[in-house]
Amino acid sequence: MKYKVVVMLLISLVFISSCSYKNNSNSVSTEKIQEEYSITEEEETVDDREIIDGWYLDSYIINDKNENVAFYVPYYVKKKGVEYYTFDSEENTKQEQELVAVNKPLGTEFKKGAAQFYRNLHSQPIIENGKVVDIPKVDIVWQDKAEYLFSNLGYSNESTGFDYSTYMTIKRQYSVIKSDVVAFSVALYEETMPIGEGIDISIYGIPYEYAKQQLGENFIYTMEDEENFSENIHNNYTEFDKVCSGRIKDTGVYYIDLSDENTDEMYWNYYVVLDFDDNTIKYYDVSGSYGYNITNQSEYEAWKEQNKDKFLN
Repeated sequence: MKYKVVVMLLISLVFISSCSYKNNSNSVSTEKIQEEYSITEEEETVDDREIIDGWYLDSYIINDKNENVAFYVPYYVKKKGVEYYTFDSEENTKQEQELVAVNKPLGTEFKKGAAQFYRNLHSQPIIENGKVVDIPKVDIVWQDKAEYLFSNLGYSNESTGFDYSTYMTIKRQYSVIKSDVVAFSVALYEETMPIGEGIDISIYGIPYEYAKQQLGENFIYTMEDEENFSENIHNNYTEFDKVCSGRIKDTGVYYIDLSDENTDEMYWNYYVVLDFDDNTIKYYDVSGSYGYNITNQSEYEAWKEQNKDKFLN
């Protein structure tokens, strides 16, 4: 589970650049992953902390005015395999191996460092006299709603140090790490928050030829090049193939099967786009942290048929 940092009081944005990935994922031992599991709801509250009008105090944070302010999380009932927001790094680490195992389809094995997309939006309630009187709308920028599906790791013999400008201008060779199947969790906190029509999730394939034209035949480029490329992707993704899509209206674990698309090497990576009514959904966590490769085709196909309602189509 990735440590999450709140940048502003009203919004928590986790944007994984194409050259970064979750270090904790590499610490997960494949041998520890269980072969048998079931996705079921656990009827238990989030913890024993006091709930204030459907919200509970998660922690205190320092805002941009250097003030110590409360950060609230909506009340929810835990569902197995779903990643919920927390500042507690110990709890994050504890759940990492559990979720890798729980969300694993039968007939597959965990692929370290593969699927790494995250989208979080955390509006904060205004509480007066023990009651929530308002939940202000958060201004949403496009980065909150779009992300690459797979990690894009960079390698360089040069030390980048901590100088941002140097880091941005050093050329590295990049390699996308893919998996056959991606499990992603969606926490909508519907016990507390209205979700309207839910969240639409669409996956677009970024053609290899397009990526090569923009980033170079051998994918050796700087982070400045990558930022320009990402901006172009956002402006042009509707021209690419929509590989699959679906509308999510319930908190739970869902799956993306790209085993066919990955074999022909048509797509360099995939672009994940979320869409929803900005006036309705004000708090959500989407985490596509878990990639798996198929090791037993017949076993996987049987499992997929039993869980077909959980797949984007």
